[in-house]
Amino acid sequence: MEQLLNESSRWALIDGYLQLPITDLLATVAGLITFLLVCYFVTRYRIRRFRHRYNRVYRSLEELNSEFVEQQFQLVEWQDETARQRHRAKNDLQQLTAEVSTVSQRAAEMRPVYEALQRRQADLQDNVVQLEARHSDIVSVLDNTGPLHEHFANLNWKVVEKSDELVRVERQLQNLRLELDLYDRQNNLVAYAHYAEPEYLHQSSDRFKIEVKRERDFQKALISEKKELTGLDALKDASERTQASRHGKLLIRAFNLECDKLFATVRHSNYAKTVERVGKLAHDLEKLMNDQRFGVSLEYVESKLRECTLIYQDKYKAKEEADEQRQQREQLREERKAQREYKAALKKAQDEEKAYQQMLEKARREISEATGGQTLEQQERFRYLEEMLEGARQNEQRAMSMAQQTRCGFIYVISNEGSFGKGIYKIGLTRRLEPMDRVKELGDASVPFSFDVHGIIYSEDAPKLENELHRHFDGKRVNVVNNRKEFFRVELNQIEVAINELMGEPVALKREGFEDDDYSEAMRLRNSVIEGVVETVV
Repeated sequence: MEQLLNESSRWALIDGYLQLPITDLLATVAGLITFLLVCYFVTRYRIRRFRHRYNRVYRSLEELNSEFVEQQFQLVEWQDETARQRHRAKNDLQQLTAEVSTVSQRAAEMRPVYEALQRRQADLQDNVVQLEARHSDIVSVLDNTGPLHEHFANLNWKVVEKSDELVRVERQLQNLRLELDLYDRQNNLVAYAHYAEPEYLHQSSDRFKIEVKRERDFQKALISEKKELTGLDALKDASERTQASRHGKLLIRAFNLECDKLFATVRHSNYAKTVERVGKLAHDLEKLMNDQRFGVSLEYVESKLRECTLIYQDKYKAKEEADEQRQQREQLREERKAQREYKAALKKAQDEEKAYQQMLEKARREISEATGGQTLEQQERFRYLEEMLEGARQNEQRAMSMAQQTRCGFIYVISNEGSFGKGIYKIGLTRRLEPMDRVKELGDASVPFSFDVHGIIYSEDAPKLENELHRHFDGKRVNVVNNRKEFFRVELNQIEVAINELMGEPVALKREGFEDDDYSEAMRLRNSVIEGVVETVV
């Protein structure tokens, strides 16, 4: 019944509309059409706004995804490098532990024997000193008393016996030193403390070992021929000559031991002082002896001075070789860092190129599937992706070119007024993809303030340009001894002129506008302290 009433109502409404005038009917239809058009345009505007927001969110997601992929690659590289370093450190620690254990065990085994012999030698030396003192007293008494001659002879015989016993103990001590690798036995020359290879020769090169051995053989010949001392021939009495010979043996022994100690510590800084001390040493030892009628021969002293010169030359040459090897290792580390940077930059550029290529292809598909044509936002996004893709390709080409060309690199000119003062510049070379990384490394821990960068110049043959600049300013080096130090006391415009002449193109070096907050603050504090002191004094 209710359905019939609803149908009757609808027909009544339709009849009502049909009975309306035609103008009112048209107006109603026009209103309905207008309402529908308004709803359509509003809905289309909302759809367009939603699509614009969707595109922005989509671009943000693409950028986040690209950053996430790059962080994953870096995380894997860091994990691999950490694992390798941990493995190397573990192996080094095990090896060092084994070596320390072996050396400690050997030292513990030999220490008691060595200490016992040292105590025995000290006791015997004390006995010899006491007997020699008593011998001197007896000699003075014998000059005035004849009856004590026989007693003097007995004491003299005891001195000879004790001296022979001391020689035997010293020989036993030298045999143990052979086991400890301290000295080599040299037959009868051991008593003179003249060993085949002193401790300071253990690290010498073969060429200098041969020359030092030739000089020490000459010294042994002098000892064998009794030419190491002067003044013995002037002694007429046989007992005086015997006593002087024993004293002379102690004199040569002390002289050789002191020379070995001096030669073990000779350096470039103390070479002249060491030569002077060798000559003074012979004179001082002669004054310590009771009988000054004999001394070390000039020929023996000159041989020791030649030996000192050879040892100094060997150590100086070894230092030069060590510095050269250190520089080569530094260059190798620098080259490896540069290669790692090139590989990382190449991989990053390839990943970016791949990501931008994918986003560009996706943007092309969206444009081709769109029915309303390209919008301004789509065109801008497409151009942005093309620019980023071209930039990634250029970075890839640059990294590949730097990795393949082993002589290309950057020459840097830097200074550090806070550390070295004005007018001192460092001219160096780096093959890093980012040369400022090398400059920051130089200023991180080695100097109190950071370096000021006056210029970074790219060169296809950077080592050649660096060598030519160093030769050009060779006379203005700060360190005239070590040519591997790259600091020069020169004007900045002279460096600029030299670079322009060598490269054949104009290069301008920066002269001002540097910012070093640490140096500025330090100078401000220093000036304020000085002003405070001046005000206090006034």
